[in-house]
Amino acid sequence: MVEPVSRLRLSLRLQAVANMVSRGKTLADIGTDHAYLPIYLVGQGWIPRAIGIEAQEEPWRRARANVAAAGLSHLIDIRLGWGLKPLRPGEVGVVTIAGLGGKTIQDILSASPEILENIECLVLQPQGAEVLLRRWLASSGWRLGQEELVCEKEQYYLIYAWERGSNPEYSVWEWEFGPLLLQRRHPLLGGYLKKRLKKLERIQQGLARSRRPEALARLRKLNLERQAIQEVLACLPNAGRS
Repeated sequence: MVEPVSRLRLSLRLQAVANMVSRGKTLADIGTDHAYLPIYLVGQGWIPRAIGIEAQEEPWRRARANVAAAGLSHLIDIRLGWGLKPLRPGEVGVVTIAGLGGKTIQDILSASPEILENIECLVLQPQGAEVLLRRWLASSGWRLGQEELVCEKEQYYLIYAWERGSNPEYSVWEWEFGPLLLQRRHPLLGGYLKKRLKKLERIQQGLARSRRPEALARLRKLNLERQAIQEVLACLPNAGRS
């Protein structure tokens, strides 16, 4: 059962998401799971009310029970449904989605344009396909406002917040690695890129055994990415630490 609101502590990943949520705005947390995020935000008084959405009945029931145990059922509404579909246009100002795949998040957002057009801010923590989602959002009228990295149990998590607007003229590699992370020389960026580099090298080793044209083309693309990562690492004073 959920901890009392006064003692509830979020994971580093969810705390980073919570820190990016605009104060005073009604929130929709998609894939709310245990409903820890809305319970924390409402319990802290950071937002007036929240809606948690779950696609499956078992986590939906669990979230409802946790909200009731926290004494917040009058301020947090847990709804059963997929993505943004259970929402009404203009009902919330901020949407959070944490722990879902980047492509799934893109599908959720693109499936409900009538809801999305009224959203002021998106706070997202994709589980994979972070670059794909970043580029899609940038090409869909969203401006990257905040970007954060956390490392929890040796796993890196990217969290970013988006608002309506246009972006500066970032380069291809800035979009690839995170323009705001690069600007800040984020202390975890070196470890994050090193882990990405190791994964890339494993893929390269597999592709090197193939002579198929598409494999060779991808290998050339990965070589460019590898060179770009190495150049960024060379410029980071803390690249040896994670």
